[in-house]
Amino acid sequence: MTKERVLTNAIKLAGVVAFLASLAASASATNLTGKWRVTWVQDANNLNDLELTQTESSIAGIYVNDSKETCKITGTVDEAGLQLALQVACKKWGIRMEGTVSADRTTVSGNYAAYLDEKGTFVMKRR
Repeated sequence: MTKERVLTNAIKLAGVVAFLASLAASASATNLTGKWRVTWVQDANNLNDLELTQTESSIAGIYVNDSKETCKITGTVDEAGLQLALQVACKKWGIRMEGTVSADRTTVSGNYAAYLDEKGTFVMKRR
C-alpha cells in the first residue's frame, strides 16, 4: 500500500471517528434546563409552569401550582437523556412524575402520581 493511500485511509477513518463521537455527544447531551409548561391530560385546561436546571444527571427547579405558590422540584435524567423522573414538593402535597424525553428535547410525556391516590398522564412542553 502506498503512503498516499495509507494517509487517505487514515483521514477517512478520522472523519468517521469524529462523526461517531459527535453523534454520541449529541445523544447524551440532553439539557432540560429552561422554562416548561405541563398539561395534565385528564384536565387539559389545567396548565402549570415550571423552570428546570440540569447539572449532569440531576434536575432542580421550581413548579408554580394552581394557587400560584412555588414548589421545589428535584429529579434525575438518565445517561441517555431519555427518561426523566421528577418530584414536586409543595407545602401540603407532592407529585411524582416519570416520563420520556422526545428526540428533539422539546417534550416530555409520562405518568404522574399526586396526593395519595390521584394518578394520570402528563405532557410537558418547552416554552
